[in-house]
Amino acid sequence: MFEAFTAGGVAGVMAGLVAGPGVMLLIYEAVRKGRGAGIIFAAGTFAGNLLLLLLIHMGAERIFSSAAYRAVTGWGGAFVFAFIGLFCIIGSVRKAGDMAENESQRLPGGSFLKGFSLSFLTPFPVIFWAGVYSAAVYTGFAGRSLFVFFSAMLLILLASDILKALLAEKLKKIMKSATVKKLEYFAGYLFLGAAAYIVSSLLAGRI
Repeated sequence: MFEAFTAGGVAGVMAGLVAGPGVMLLIYEAVRKGRGAGIIFAAGTFAGNLLLLLLIHMGAERIFSSAAYRAVTGWGGAFVFAFIGLFCIIGSVRKAGDMAENESQRLPGGSFLKGFSLSFLTPFPVIFWAGVYSAAVYTGFAGRSLFVFFSAMLLILLASDILKALLAEKLKKIMKSATVKKLEYFAGYLFLGAAAYIVSSLLAGRI
């Protein structure tokens, strides 16, 4: 069990160091809405990852690998990324004071849904977790040891995301409004680029 826990922890640390669109959106949420929104976003990501793993474990990997599912999640993921990107760019045009006032009045469920949809309704997390699951089983983890492995990995990923949210919120205090706007523009174009990449991969048959 200790071996499974250690392996899962190491895998979680390595996955947490990957700076993908999810990390960018997490930082964006924390900078724009505060650490609470960032932590709630991290909880949504955790829930989406957990649900994916449970479905893969229950044998839904065949569904995930089907062309129909890849097409649905591919186009759906491209739409989600494009929507978030446009929202980041358009939102950065608003005045900082008005933006902060409006954002503070919003319910935290939006941040949770963003994290959940990013981890569950886009194609790359499915590919990632299916690969990790296959590698863990091939390594020899099964039953309780498999549960310990993924429990450690998911908890480390959650802790890593919470830490990023806390650091981003502290970073906000020393960032000028112009810098925050640049961050929003960067995040927006990053997500638009991710959407374009997904669409091109779908058209080329890579997804």
